[in-house]
Amino acid sequence: MKPQIHYYTHSPGSIQITEFAHSCPEEATFISPYVRNVYLLHIVTKGVCRFCDFDAPAGSAFLISKNKLHSFSVEPEYEHYWFGFDGDGVATLFRQYGIQPNSHQLFQVRNFDFLLSILKSAMMHAENQVCAALSAFSAVVPLLVCGENPEEHPADLTMVAKNFMEKNYQSHITMEDVAKHVCVSEKYLCHRFKNAFQVTPQNYLLSLRIKKAERLLKTTDLKIKEISASVGYRSQLTFSCAFKNKTGYSPSLYRTLYKNL
Repeated sequence: MKPQIHYYTHSPGSIQITEFAHSCPEEATFISPYVRNVYLLHIVTKGVCRFCDFDAPAGSAFLISKNKLHSFSVEPEYEHYWFGFDGDGVATLFRQYGIQPNSHQLFQVRNFDFLLSILKSAMMHAENQVCAALSAFSAVVPLLVCGENPEEHPADLTMVAKNFMEKNYQSHITMEDVAKHVCVSEKYLCHRFKNAFQVTPQNYLLSLRIKKAERLLKTTDLKIKEISASVGYRSQLTFSCAFKNKTGYSPSLYRTLYKNL
């Protein structure tokens, strides 16, 4: 899909939406260092934007500050929406939501699925573009998790990922599944999760499965194959190797040693 761009002008004296756009670049794109005379708010829905100051993964948003030099690059499959905006009401809006007006900023997004539905709906209402764009912008801003340092808000993302793994470890979930659940890249999830819990999400899921397997080996007479399936492994061999690497014992030896205590 080629970029779709729509431009709007709103009444002066408040918030002026100068652009409302949706883009899915078909090839790698680099925006060379550039300055805009309005603010831009980008919402990343697929892929990762390599911005000059940070990486913005799917599920995040970022502000390009007015009159500030910036550059970024993207690669397929990448998708985002963005708003260009300015006006006398911007300063008040920024103060209300704790947004810094003079620097580029990365935000996490609350209720991302809801936000995406707002953007898609607004883009479809071509018969009333100005109102649709302004209404969407007004709905999006309160969903941003603000702060000069987005790492100040690790719980929003990492706790959701942690809870998802704890509830679904018995299924055959992968890190790709976990990352998709919280709408970020696997690399970004690993970075945030490790900062929050001092362990990678991969190792957290592995430890969770092995601890559950240990309990089943101690308290039940289930076969090793049944325990393997019960903690999310399709292959008994893969489970046995993972268990031995983690505990130093094969599942059968672990059960024998425990029952002989």
